[in-house]
Amino acid sequence: MSDGRIVEDYYVLEYPDFTNALAITEDNKVLMVQQYRQAAGIVSLEVPGGVVDAGEDPLDAIKRELLEENNPELLDAYCELHKLAVGADTVTDGGNGCEA
Repeated sequence: MSDGRIVEDYYVLEYPDFTNALAITEDNKVLMVQQYRQAAGIVSLEVPGGVVDAGEDPLDAIKRELLEENNPELLDAYCELHKLAVGADTVTDGGNGCEA
């Protein structure tokens, strides 16, 4: 570091940008999907989401993910709620972790 302190080696996980949606139906239900997660050995209940392709707008990515995983009739209105960096100290995801 600039003050002479030495930072011990540590691991950084490199991930592409990803996006998640908080999809709410007309009858005010939150849309969830089941995903098998090999590392944890579980089937997880999650909000829809996925990787943002290179050069793709995060909002377009979540529209694509909702079409892939769910009913296209849910695609009426979109707005960005928040951007965040998940695990910013050890993960390189560009800070596009939450789009709606």
